Amino acid sequence: MNEFLSKLHNFKRGLNLRILARALVISLLCLVVGLHAYFLVWLNTPAQSPTLVYLNYALRALMVGLVLFLIYKGIRGFYDNRSAARWLDRQTEHEDDLYQNLWELKQQKESEPVLDALARQAQSRLKASSYRLPRLFQPSQWWLILFVLAGIGSVWALGWNEFRYALNQFRAVKADAIEYKKTVELSPGNVTIGKGQQLLFRVLEPDTRLKHRLFYRWDKQWRELGMTDNSYSFPALEYSIEYYVKNEVASSPVYNVVCLDEPFARSWSLYYKYPAYTGLGSRSDSLSYGNIEAYKHSEVIISLGTNIPVEKAVMRFSDGTSQALQRVEETSFSGRITVTAPKTWYLELTDALGRKSRPEEKTISVIPDNAPEIRIIYPGEDVLLDQSLLLPLIITASDDFGLRELSLHYQINDRPAQQTTLRSLIGSKLFTLDHTLDLKGFGLLPGDTVTYWAQVWDNSPDRQSAQSVKFKARFPSIEEIYREIERQAQSSTQDLQSTLKEAKDLQKDFEQKRRELMKDDKLDWEDKKTAGTYAGYAAAAHRAGGERGAGLSALDRPDAAQRRGFLRNPAENAENPGTDGRDQHRRTARGDEQIRAGADERETGGPAQGDGKHEILDGGFQQENRPNPRPAGKHQERTGAGQGFADIQRDGTDAKRPEGQDRRS
Repeated sequence: MNEFLSKLHNFKRGLNLRILARALVISLLCLVVGLHAYFLVWLNTPAQSPTLVYLNYALRALMVGLVLFLIYKGIRGFYDNRSAARWLDRQTEHEDDLYQNLWELKQQKESEPVLDALARQAQSRLKASSYRLPRLFQPSQWWLILFVLAGIGSVWALGWNEFRYALNQFRAVKADAIEYKKTVELSPGNVTIGKGQQLLFRVLEPDTRLKHRLFYRWDKQWRELGMTDNSYSFPALEYSIEYYVKNEVASSPVYNVVCLDEPFARSWSLYYKYPAYTGLGSRSDSLSYGNIEAYKHSEVIISLGTNIPVEKAVMRFSDGTSQALQRVEETSFSGRITVTAPKTWYLELTDALGRKSRPEEKTISVIPDNAPEIRIIYPGEDVLLDQSLLLPLIITASDDFGLRELSLHYQINDRPAQQTTLRSLIGSKLFTLDHTLDLKGFGLLPGDTVTYWAQVWDNSPDRQSAQSVKFKARFPSIEEIYREIERQAQSSTQDLQSTLKEAKDLQKDFEQKRRELMKDDKLDWEDKKTAGTYAGYAAAAHRAGGERGAGLSALDRPDAAQRRGFLRNPAENAENPGTDGRDQHRRTARGDEQIRAGADERETGGPAQGDGKHEILDGGFQQENRPNPRPAGKHQERTGAGQGFADIQRDGTDAKRPEGQDRRS
């Protein structure tokens, strides 16, 4: 029996607790709804309105009454032992009301055997059956409660600052004192932006009860703008301004907005330091706008000024490399580069906002350093060597800045080429050198060929060189020597034949002129003088033709002695000129000199002046003044209509010939 009563009390307590919990939840929900109603009225009513005070009292009374009513109703609905036993009977399918009857018989003090029997039956039924306490709310009721709480909570969260003010005023049960923020905080404050960028001004934690206005200026006059949602945006600010925000209570400090142009180089200056080998020194250039033009290995100092302060300046080259410039001042940079190759580059400027300047291509041009030039001006052609094996050379070289290390290269046949340094240091841009290449120690044989050329370097670090044209000097063979003698003989023969023909033609002309003059019986002294002159012309032409004829015969039949004379060492030929076949040509040239002497007499009207060896005799005769004169009549030649002769003008050697010697020998 006692065990049954204990379980009955447990079920009764559980049922009563659920009734109490339901009353508390409903009371709390009513309190939340009441606060929300007050908040909604507060949002739409001035904070100092007495309506809020009245509403506050009314809601408080209503919520207290509602809570008391719910608690009272809940207490009245509590279960006692009898109603709990009846609730248990309703939870089973049995209709004998076992639990309720047992409780009532216990109260009526029925006999113990009856009570024990019913108690055992009730105890076994409790063990066999499962009893669940009723739910606090139905699922649909729970969904409704959660929906109401979520909606109210979201409204409070969106206007949390306002809800705090409303809650404080609800608790105080009086009108809230008017308190406003004493300062106005702004974003972004002092700021630097790029020209044309968007800028948003915003009030931080604004007092929603106050109206904020924006004031700005770029000159002396302030301008006013209204703010929407306590903010204002400039879509594209083009100039620097000052600004502040003001409401009915407070004002913000004055802030500055610095609007910067895109960074670019405002000024350029280039300082060139040319290489020492050029001898050009240094120079400055401020008009090239960063375009560099210099000789290779030149050092260039670049200085530039920017329109605005920038964080860094970098040179970006076309080969992918870069070089940072050093900051000199807030808006000036400097850097140093060495010109090595032509390329392009652009300047990259980065300002405090991270903006980069627009790339503007510039060039680095290398002024060409021309290679040196060298020539062998003498002999300047392929030559034949004589037996002295000495080859005189004249070498000239030039460069735009300077020369060094002149060398001569030579190669004998197909042997490896050799070289000799002629001059290591050359102190001028134009250089000429006389040099004799001695080939005696190389064991040349007839038919060997020596190929030679000159080479020179300039004084630049790149060591540019130049090479002359290659010439050949050949040591002739015996066959070539004979061919050369024959060629010279043929050439002399042709020259002598031409001269002989001219001499014969002159002799004819002179004789015809003389005869024409002699036909005149009345000759004065001038005519006789002219006739004597023509006679001298004819005699000189006749003798010159004879000598050239003799020389022509000799050249037509060169003998072995002549050939041996050509093959002899040139030094020996110089000592024995008579044995050289070429001397015959020099001797026969005397005829031309005699003819020219006769022409001089014709032009001057008398004999050649200066030696005093001839005089014109009366009657058109000439006689030679000799130290030992021959007898008159034996050594005079007359000039007349039938025969007219004149003494032939001779050179100094003929004039001193001993008396009686033949003139034509």
